[in-house]
Amino acid sequence: MNFWNSIIGMVQVELSGADPSASISAMNQAGFSLFYLESIDIFTVTFWINRSTFSKLKAFAVKRGEQLTIKKKAGLYWTAKRVKERPLFVFGTVLMLSLALFLPSRILFVHVEGNREIPTRVVLDQAEQCGIRFGASRRAVRSERMK
Repeated sequence: MNFWNSIIGMVQVELSGADPSASISAMNQAGFSLFYLESIDIFTVTFWINRSTFSKLKAFAVKRGEQLTIKKKAGLYWTAKRVKERPLFVFGTVLMLSLALFLPSRILFVHVEGNREIPTRVVLDQAEQCGIRFGASRRAVRSERMK
């Protein structure tokens, strides 16, 4: 399984029939790509295929009188499909990423220290006039103005 196959999605299928080795040969001759073949018993074989070729391969197997069933699904396609079915999870993830990018660029707290002569409220009022207040962009604060 290469990188592209893992993105578009793969399925592990189980082929059951009278002669699985002849079916595998016929599938290869028909141009189907099969990965990681594993013999379970004399009538059953498992292997991986691209998800897009499953319906064609199933029709091919039915014509030959065999049964093809999906055992596992793997790849980014199937993961995205499962995530799409959970809108609250998607909303929460987008919200958390947005806040993680937005909040570090904002001033959330202002604390005055080392001041004995001027009341703290006066210092905070002057800082607010210079642009330092809750939610202000830290990039907008200029140290020249603060001095």
